[in-house]
Amino acid sequence: MVNHAVFLTCLEEGRDAFYVQALGRDPHYVVARVETGMRAGVRYSGRQLRVRIEVERVGTASPTTRETILTPAGVTAAQARVVTVLWDAGARKPGGVRGAGAGTAGRVLTPVGRPHDRRALLRG
Repeated sequence: MVNHAVFLTCLEEGRDAFYVQALGRDPHYVVARVETGMRAGVRYSGRQLRVRIEVERVGTASPTTRETILTPAGVTAAQARVVTVLWDAGARKPGGVRGAGAGTAGRVLTPVGRPHDRRALLRG
């Protein structure tokens, strides 16, 4: 059985892929808050999970997402609510979602019912 740290890593991989798609570049962010609920055990033998990311709310620089890990059979293994702060590495401060150059992010990072799915491979 995998432990909670593996779930957090899978969520991070899914979140990174979501932000790459939404922002069109590698994401720079800090997790400000994460709430997780484990729903089902996952064995390493399954090796592949699906991570679903849905935007719940968009602040100035801090999107809140609902994140779900699903087994290959479609069983919800874990759910999380995550607040991230997008980071401007050059300025060394929070970067705005709706700031300069974030036109695409402003359109993509909107609360919608259509989730982003990403497959994650368990390493072990």
